[in-house]
Amino acid sequence: MQPKQLIETYKAKDGRNIEIRTPDCEDVEGLMNYINGLVDEGAPISTNEKQNHISEIQYLADEVQKILEGKLIALVAISGQKIVAHAEIRRGSGRASHVGTLGIGVAKEYRDLGIGQELIRLLIKLANSQGYRLIKLEVYAHNAPAIHVYRKFGFVETGVIPKMGLFANGYEDALIMCLEL
Repeated sequence: MQPKQLIETYKAKDGRNIEIRTPDCEDVEGLMNYINGLVDEGAPISTNEKQNHISEIQYLADEVQKILEGKLIALVAISGQKIVAHAEIRRGSGRASHVGTLGIGVAKEYRDLGIGQELIRLLIKLANSQGYRLIKLEVYAHNAPAIHVYRKFGFVETGVIPKMGLFANGYEDALIMCLEL
């Protein structure tokens, strides 16, 4: 098992120090609380189901294994002892092994502090150094703040998935965005 790797300490826009590092198996409780907070909020993420210890242990064990295999780049952002963001790029397989799929989320009370942008910047840098040539993502069409950030990094819209998510007010399309490295 590879120990946690500190990537950097980032100073958020409000002056808080945010530690950015790789996740490890000790993060089960923190990641579960983080994702369940997003679910409670109704955040525009793919899951709407709260996680329990067993599901989170399985998720984290898989994530750590994929990191060790070079199939995943994952980062968590920590404020104090609390996980406030998680971001990852999952490597494709076979003929798409040069393609990574980006996923990111930031806890509500830590948005607009530059943490998400710092995570994306670091992921792009790491992906480039690990031979990725394309990063793709899906984002719900109503998530204007996220779309704005992705565009700032050079992501461009390449497609639409109709009715990708079901929310309280109905179906929502997802945009496919890509960044060539």
